[in-house]
Amino acid sequence: MFHDGAGGKRLVITKPSAARHRAIYVTAQLLVLSLVTSSFAPVGAAIDTYKRKNIRVQRVQMRARGYLNDPCVVARVDCRTRAGAFRPEATAQSIVIQQLSVMLDQQAVVTNTQEQIVAPSQVQWEVSPGPTDPLDPSDPEDVDPPELPEDPTCDISTPQKIRSWRADVAVDESDDPTVADASYQPGLLEVRAWSGTAPVDVDRRLECYVDKAPLYNGNLNFRRYDLLNHLRWGMGYFDRDGVRWCVWADPDPILHKGNIYFAPVSPHSNRVVAPDDVKRRIPLCRDADTPTGDPVPDVVPQPMEYLVWLAALLAAGAGMGYLGRVGGRLSPC
Repeated sequence: MFHDGAGGKRLVITKPSAARHRAIYVTAQLLVLSLVTSSFAPVGAAIDTYKRKNIRVQRVQMRARGYLNDPCVVARVDCRTRAGAFRPEATAQSIVIQQLSVMLDQQAVVTNTQEQIVAPSQVQWEVSPGPTDPLDPSDPEDVDPPELPEDPTCDISTPQKIRSWRADVAVDESDDPTVADASYQPGLLEVRAWSGTAPVDVDRRLECYVDKAPLYNGNLNFRRYDLLNHLRWGMGYFDRDGVRWCVWADPDPILHKGNIYFAPVSPHSNRVVAPDDVKRRIPLCRDADTPTGDPVPDVVPQPMEYLVWLAALLAAGAGMGYLGRVGGRLSPC
């Protein structure tokens, strides 16, 4: 667990009755989308609360956070560049981060602390070797990070190549991140735009991260995190321009652990659209052209998630907002 060693609680995930929760699922999603999209920060809001920082993973100093500005992390939808362009991958990534935060931290907003090393959440993002950022040292707080170069052969020929990786999402459920435990493996997830080659591309990248980590430091022992794959998790959402998008976990928890994809539901900007089987499974990922099929999703949010979402939305409606009181600054959670 990425925290201060005080221990943490785990949420046991069980599959509820889909029929019992379907109406709540759809209603909660629509409430979140309608209220969140009305609470956006000004375009180009900075990284203020969730700055890039050092964390400890199995006693090893790593880098995490940054790259996603505050409203993107908190609002979960419609992440933007400084110039105001929509960032679909960052948006999908933020949705995954908050979904895991609800499941593992049991709260809707990722926790934060002022300490440089300690990070109390079990969920982190953009995790890379530390104590500096070798991939883009000139501006580690940039909300528009450079795309990682493809590394089809997983080049480990030099120390620089071994350090050149950055995982989209990392999960650490261990009781104490300052202790090296060879029997425990923190998990990694990767988010990628859907295409015919996306499963293979993500598999290759995640396997490379897992292989490079112990070469960088022998105490690091990562695995591919498969909770969302087992749950066959997915979610639909709208961007600020009214385009419907879908983000989902690969439904094969054996071959494609930790693989997360995103795509528009209908043709948009020459992107490959979400597959029909995904649109059938996830109600808010459907459009008028979606083939008929089972209308009940495989997995719906747990009752705790409804309450946490509702609390966050009530706070926003009361004026606390997702951005705090001054210049897009969030109050520490």
